[in-house]
Amino acid sequence: MALHSETRDEDARRYQLLSAYLLLTGLMRRVRMTLPPDASAALRYRALRDCVLSNGIMRHMELPAGENMPFVVGKELYGERVEDAVDSLEAWSDLHFAAPQSWRDGRMG
Repeated sequence: MALHSETRDEDARRYQLLSAYLLLTGLMRRVRMTLPPDASAALRYRALRDCVLSNGIMRHMELPAGENMPFVVGKELYGERVEDAVDSLEAWSDLHFAAPQSWRDGRMG
């Protein structure tokens, strides 16, 4: 049970990071998704991740040769997993404060 709770907490944090990044880069204007108001932040993250990847808003890329740390540049998420790249956004210390409350509530576009 603790593992699922930890995963939900990580996905909730990733939702804040990814949505703030999309907002700051202007990519959020291409996101069109609607979630129930009571959707958890973890569910919102998975829906947002799937939306940006399936609609070509962002792409998951392998790390370039010689790189060992995941990162995000423009529309590319570099890392073994998408989550690794999104986690690298944590370095942008004020990123999680940038997303408007309506986006945190699942209303985008």
